Amino acid sequence: MIETLHGALLTNLFLFALLFAAQVAVRTGTHGLVYSLSSLDAEVESTTLEDRLNRITRNQLEFIVLFGLTAITSNQSSLSIDHENIIALSVIAGRSLYVLMASTGVPVLRSGSWLIAFAAWGYLAMQVAVGAA
Repeated sequence: MIETLHGALLTNLFLFALLFAAQVAVRTGTHGLVYSLSSLDAEVESTTLEDRLNRITRNQLEFIVLFGLTAITSNQSSLSIDHENIIALSVIAGRSLYVLMASTGVPVLRSGSWLIAFAAWGYLAMQVAVGAA
């Protein structure tokens, strides 16, 4: 299941949900339960980890849109995708490593892991574009 585009998309959606949970956990640990259950309108200074998690979550959402639309298009068009299992595993590995590297603040490894998933998406997008033409 994981070696399919559908499995990779579901895995990334699960990772996105974990990011939301991590944001809530860090916010609660940093600012307290009362603040976390409030309207969040009060100005508080965010920590470096909170800022990183916000950026990672936005980046993950952007990737899900790119990858999800491409994967769904390939599925709906009944296209035969070369190396589908490698694309799926590269997306999962790249995005999982990206979350780890970005949250720890290692720029070179963060960019490298981002590039793995992005290159896999690019390869998929190229095949979908050629197949649709």
